[in-house]
Amino acid sequence: MEHKRWIGWTRILFGLLILLALSYVVSTNQSFLLKYSYYGYLGILISCFIANSTVFLPAPSSTIVFTFASVYSPAVVGTVGALGAALGEIVGYSLGYSGKVVIDDNKYQVVKQWTGRYGFGTIFLFAFLPLPLFDLVGVSSGVLRIPFFGFFIPTFLGKWLKMLIYAFLGAGMLPILSPFFESFIK
Repeated sequence: MEHKRWIGWTRILFGLLILLALSYVVSTNQSFLLKYSYYGYLGILISCFIANSTVFLPAPSSTIVFTFASVYSPAVVGTVGALGAALGEIVGYSLGYSGKVVIDDNKYQVVKQWTGRYGFGTIFLFAFLPLPLFDLVGVSSGVLRIPFFGFFIPTFLGKWLKMLIYAFLGAGMLPILSPFFESFIK
């Protein structure tokens, strides 16, 4: 049990280090990023789509939203990021719906029971929480034949709320952290 706790804290620390590194890159290269603003929101949408379409291999779409909210409008970045993330989650849903995925895991069985019993609430909650378990919810929603919009709407709403939080945190924290990073460069 102690080993699992250590692994959990290691992941959290690693995630924070990546977030700080991305914050540094964005804060020191904002003018460079602005030169490529023609990718803008479409680039954020595609990046979040790709990050969330990887079933069982978590990719941090929240860091994309967190960092680019300091360059673009945080509300729009959060919304576009959430749309890309929700569209990416359709991959797991489709795999479950097609019956091509066989998962023999206790976590999956629990998530499947919750999804079957609470539907919208489970999908929304897992989409909102920053946990890599959402793929299990997507697959189980497909296996349970939850209607597409019964899956997509709570997925988008949960991701939207989460991404807005990340976007406004990023928009507020990166300008504050920028002088800190610049002091290391000088």
